[in-house]
Amino acid sequence: MPCNHGSGNHKEEKAVQDGIFKAELNNFLMKELAEDGYSGVEVRRAPSRTEVIIMATRTQNVLGERGKRIRELTAVVQKRFGFNVGQVELYAEKVSSRGLCAVAQCESLRYKLVGGLAVRRACYGVLRFIMESQARGCEIIVSGKLRGQRAKAMKFVDGVMIHSGDPVNHYIQQAVRHVQLRQGVLGIKVKIMLPHDPKGQIGPRNPLPDHIEIKEPEDKLTRPSLTVSTASSQFSHSLFHSNNSLCQFSLQDIKAVCILSSPIQQLPPSKKMKALILAGGFGTRLRPLTLTQAKPLVEFANKPMVMHQMEALAAVGVDTHEVRIGIKILFSSETEPLGTAGKSLSLARKHLEGDEPFFVLNSDVICDFPFSDMMAYHKLHGKQGTIAVTKVEEPSKYGVVVYDEEQGLIHEFVEKPQEYVGNKINAGMYILNPSVLNLIPRGLSQRQPTLSSSSQQAGGFIGCEVILWSKHHSPVLIDKSAHIGNGVTIGPNVVIGGNVCIEDGVRVQNSTILSDTIIRNHSFINSSIIGRKCSIGRWVRIENECVIGEDVVVKDELYLNGAQVLPHKSIASSVPEPVIIM
Repeated sequence: MPCNHGSGNHKEEKAVQDGIFKAELNNFLMKELAEDGYSGVEVRRAPSRTEVIIMATRTQNVLGERGKRIRELTAVVQKRFGFNVGQVELYAEKVSSRGLCAVAQCESLRYKLVGGLAVRRACYGVLRFIMESQARGCEIIVSGKLRGQRAKAMKFVDGVMIHSGDPVNHYIQQAVRHVQLRQGVLGIKVKIMLPHDPKGQIGPRNPLPDHIEIKEPEDKLTRPSLTVSTASSQFSHSLFHSNNSLCQFSLQDIKAVCILSSPIQQLPPSKKMKALILAGGFGTRLRPLTLTQAKPLVEFANKPMVMHQMEALAAVGVDTHEVRIGIKILFSSETEPLGTAGKSLSLARKHLEGDEPFFVLNSDVICDFPFSDMMAYHKLHGKQGTIAVTKVEEPSKYGVVVYDEEQGLIHEFVEKPQEYVGNKINAGMYILNPSVLNLIPRGLSQRQPTLSSSSQQAGGFIGCEVILWSKHHSPVLIDKSAHIGNGVTIGPNVVIGGNVCIEDGVRVQNSTILSDTIIRNHSFINSSIIGRKCSIGRWVRIENECVIGEDVVVKDELYLNGAQVLPHKSIASSVPEPVIIM
């Protein structure tokens, strides 16, 4: 019995000491990082060291140039709190939404008052910023000697605020700060009611108990749409034309879009269709993952990207034969990469000729492919081809399709335009009739098919415009062969591959762990990709879009911040700033 009491007292004393340390550290960091959007601190105890995670809105300022400031802060914390060299490590983590962080906004208001801004003006400015950040409600209270010698309080309120019940624990953030002014000390209290967010990024996933969603009945007379839900997104193919007729134009002028307003009738898929998957390119944007593996074979949701396409093609009648997925695979190899309209089609010509149209796909397109709907629509309009395009917010990174939206006439493709010419880009999915093969010159280097003027009698292409928005089916996907230890926290937005071993106490969020990798005890993985056959040591922290190549070993108790590590490397020291390790 005495031993039990002693153990309990020791735990209580340790808890008190940890609380005092965190409170003193929080006060110190508030003074040092007030201008950098300091939002709080998290302390993690490891066997041989203490990790301090600084939450801030301006992490670059906290880190400093080449990590100079974070090293200076580490040295100050070591000296001030009596740590030996190497026993404490400081990290900076960015607050996802500054406007919805009560601590950050409380610090912002405090800093404004210290700078001499009037209380009313400062409070209304912070209130407006919070509400513009999609908060459901906000309440700011400032108390103290505001105008005279007698203390009083001023309250600033906007939106909705709940004050009781279990939802308060999930929807309400609050923070309290004090500011010393000439007339005395002012108290500041900021309460923010977060919005409901099904993704869980800026607010709770679960809606409020009294939330009622009203769904308006669909108007059956509106223009039809082909809707496809995907693993990472959802496409809606809006098919329309102002005069209920198909557009007529030559192959040389069309390059996608336009369309039809009568409902599409589902047609049975052809029994012997064919497809051409364009698997060229060096996959530079996926390095270092593609240094040891071709881009089409990189896994998406625990399956190679090209495998998703093959299974979808098999489902709509692409010629089935051997192989487990039910598709006969033929390979054509270019001596030099000439683009999608060059030797790719020429080399595959003998396999694509026939009476049935064929699919052409970019090998890095991922979705629940709308092949059945596209094929039904292609047969309905009776033209030479169907090209899918989609709308994006930043068209300067892609090949833009310029066309007349009223008439559906395509004028040109503009590759990565420097000036705004439109926001519709090629979605990388086509259906072509075999007759098109005779109209495409051999050896072109353009990325899009450019058809000669002699093809005018062949008819036109028809494209379907696709509208893209985000939709997540499940925030976590774990292969059945993976081993998950005790006390592990996984999610949101995590994919774990086959034969992965995650030991006790690990935290993984917004990350992908590829097959045959080991994550050892109490490590933290955030917003990163861990390649195949890697070994991540104990108490390791990996974050800020790190990409770890194949067969990489990361030693115990290291910090990797935005690092890109090439395959077959061994990391023995921390990487505090984004670099490429070769």
